[in-house]
Amino acid sequence: MKPKIWMSPPTNRLRKCVYDMVTSLKFEVFILIVICLNTLTLCIKWPEMSCEVEIALSWANVSFLAIFGIEAGVKIAAFGRRYFKDNWNNFDFTIVVLSVLIGTV
Repeated sequence: MKPKIWMSPPTNRLRKCVYDMVTSLKFEVFILIVICLNTLTLCIKWPEMSCEVEIALSWANVSFLAIFGIEAGVKIAAFGRRYFKDNWNNFDFTIVVLSVLIGTV
């Protein structure tokens, strides 16, 4: 295992504020909870599922994608190009971009 790449805080006050938010434990826990809820909604499927449930799950997935897109955006704002030096960030970014592309096809 390689150690996680350390991202030094930016000098710009606004970016520093965003940096402090995205590196906080509360933000990490929130994203982890959203990942777990997203996983649960992706697992929900049963025979003869009502149209209303399918629509609700579809909207939930769109909401989760929006949250993950916002997460990537604020992390890019906080870290700049250094965001792409972390493989987990690259993975997350790729998943978000592919989800948007596949969802619009």
